[in-house]
This record gives sequence, C-alpha cells and structure tokens, in this order.
Amino acid sequence: MIQIRQGIFETNSSSTHALCISTEDYWKNNKYFKEWRKQAKAICVKGGYYGRSPQKPLVSLQEKVDYLWTAVVGTYYTYDWKKETYIESNPDKIAWWQKQILKELPDNSYFDFPISSEIGIDHVSEIYNFIKECEKNPRYIHCLLDDDSFIEVSGDEFPNMIYAFLPRIQETIFSMPGNYDVYVKGN
Repeated sequence: MIQIRQGIFETNSSSTHALCISTEDYWKNNKYFKEWRKQAKAICVKGGYYGRSPQKPLVSLQEKVDYLWTAVVGTYYTYDWKKETYIESNPDKIAWWQKQILKELPDNSYFDFPISSEIGIDHVSEIYNFIKECEKNPRYIHCLLDDDSFIEVSGDEFPNMIYAFLPRIQETIFSMPGNYDVYVKGN
C-alpha cells in the first residue's frame, strides 16, 4: 500500500539508513594520521541496535564504527537462540573485517566479545551489498569512518534527508554532488 503524507512517498517501512561516504580521502593523505593513531583514546567496538532510531546522523567515529561492525555481524554471524549467542559463519571474512576496521582506529582499539544479543540492524540483509562493495574496495571502509562521512538512520514517519530527495534507490552505491558516495538501505 502506498500512502502520501506531507508530500513524501512512504511505505510501511521500519527504517531507512543512508550511509554518506566522503570521497575526499582526508586521513590517508594527512601527515598527522599516524600521530593521531598513537595519541587518540582507544575505542572499544561493540556494535548497537539500529532500527527506526536514533533518528539522527551518526557522526562520531565510535557511532560509525559500531554501526559498521553491527552490519558485519549481521552478515557473517548467525544468532543461536538456544545458546543466546552469535556464532561465526565465516571466520576468514570476520578476521579480514576486524583487521580493516582496526587500521582506521586509534592504536590499542579492540572488539568487545562476546557479542551482545542486543545488537542488530533492522532488515540487515539490505546492507549486504554495501558489505560486499567494501570487500571489493576497502577504501569505502576508510572513507565511511573518516571525519566528513556520516550515517543517517530514520524511521518510516521520518524519512532521512538523503532519501527524501532521491528516487527510490537502494542496495547500490551511487555518487552525489558534493564529494559523497551514498548507499541507501531502504525498507
């Protein structure tokens, strides 16, 4: 069913996520990157829950890396309901992702294990293509975690600003004016 409310196309969707990736490679070309890694406070990557909220852009490094790790968990882990724990379904890919993510974080950063049963992305299968694109082009990982990038999460009554101005495009990365590539997770 299609409903028009305040002139915006809507579905009965539970969430829309837009990953806005700066194509300007700030950190890797910045001579201070290595020094920043040594001096910045270590980050504990723990993931989170991303459904219809937090209804705001995720802009801090902690927020963005937790979202990205949650997407990786949703792609390469299976939840065992009897044991109430996540089980690796592809250890090689998980190790690859951990290595790539840690390269972008301050020294001594680490992953919180065991993985909490409280983490997840609503309709996570809609972000699988983004994970696969990052594996083909790891630069997306770096650029997503860079200062100028952000992730916008919104629910069905509150379409995010990127999605509101675009045709219904999802499950692909596309370029936008202003030095951004965007991946829209619809539904």
